[in-house]
Amino acid sequence: MKIITLILKKHVLLFAIALPIIHPINALGVQVTWNLDDIVFDDGGRASGYFIFDTEYPIGSELAITDWEITVSGGDETLFPEFTYDPSNSVSGYGQWGSDDVVYYMLQFAKTDDPSIYNDRLLSLRPSEVLISTNGTIPLNLDDGYIWNYECYNCNPYRLITSGSIVAQTPEVSLEISGPDKTWVHAKEQNNPNLYLHASGVPEGGIYNWEVTQGDNKLKIVEEDENSVTLTPLLPSESPQDVEVTVTYTVNSISATATKSITIVKPSCLCECQVDGQPEGQNTICSCQESGGITMTKTEDPTLAFRFQTLYYYAVVDQFQDLLAPTSFSAPMQPFSETVKQFKSNYNASDGCPIMPRVIREADVHEYGILKDSFIRDCVFLSENPTDIVTTAKQTIEVAGWELSTRDITYFSDYALSQETNPDNICPYPTQIELPFHIVPSFDTE
Repeated sequence: MKIITLILKKHVLLFAIALPIIHPINALGVQVTWNLDDIVFDDGGRASGYFIFDTEYPIGSELAITDWEITVSGGDETLFPEFTYDPSNSVSGYGQWGSDDVVYYMLQFAKTDDPSIYNDRLLSLRPSEVLISTNGTIPLNLDDGYIWNYECYNCNPYRLITSGSIVAQTPEVSLEISGPDKTWVHAKEQNNPNLYLHASGVPEGGIYNWEVTQGDNKLKIVEEDENSVTLTPLLPSESPQDVEVTVTYTVNSISATATKSITIVKPSCLCECQVDGQPEGQNTICSCQESGGITMTKTEDPTLAFRFQTLYYYAVVDQFQDLLAPTSFSAPMQPFSETVKQFKSNYNASDGCPIMPRVIREADVHEYGILKDSFIRDCVFLSENPTDIVTTAKQTIEVAGWELSTRDITYFSDYALSQETNPDNICPYPTQIELPFHIVPSFDTE
């Protein structure tokens, strides 16, 4: 038994009892424009134009064809005057025809003045394949004497189609990737911050696939969530932008790719920032000193609890001699720790000059990459520090687990000296870092 079921918008045309056939549904719905190509009738007339098919809907859905504009002209124009089928004057449908052994699919466009009835001019096309792809050419199936490819008036007179195909107009697929192009790496992998990237593909409904395509030993994917990815750094970059993350977006076998270059920075050295003498409102310059030494002087502020306190600022510099400011690439602030130990002095507690065995301080580097510290040393039980007091200590500073400073500190009665002992911790001279803000001196005990 042969059957044909055609669902036209706003009404149903049923020639026989439909078989219960399950049709493939493309879960990645895309609206594909199909152009009519070289469709010729047996009277010499032609059909041209397009229809738009939405692959999201099953075969037979009245929503499958969303738009159409098909013009028939030429041939016997007495019987078939020129006419353009479009949504304003016709209805459309994509249905199934078949038997127990084989199923075919048909497109029909019916001119009607009354959408509730079917009694007017009809164009019928039978593609040789089901319309689930988004590209390529599908010839009309002209078997059975072209009987399923025709134009008629319900359905006499009629004219048969003798040649032709439909050609998919490949939809344009575009893709953009957004997110930071830099992140920092901790000395311990378990403490590394996450890097988040986001992609936007058009048209919607496709599948995203993320991959670290360059430098996968430096950056790894920890989670994918459709159009977003979470990554974590493993090792610092050897050169700027030496890591690449690529996302591929696929819609019905059509793909687009986008790549983002990433730089993984590590805290590498500290530059001393000049605080005094900077006019208000101007940026502060941080200069790396060739010797890695600092001289601190005693404050004369009588309101301070400590007579001897020197506040200083360092800029955290990465391996490429740039300011490492996490806020500039949407990363969390870096932790830093300071340890001062091995205190020795020619004065002790019995002289009114107590010595602390160890000082440990932990905090976060400023969001703009500035590390703030102070030197404090006093004989707190005496009205003045002894003029011949000499106290030494060793200071270590770590940023994100990387040791950036190992200093020998010597305190005198009214000044102190700090000298870097590891040449590898000294920034390449004469590096200068211009800060994006002005440091205002503040003698607190942070």
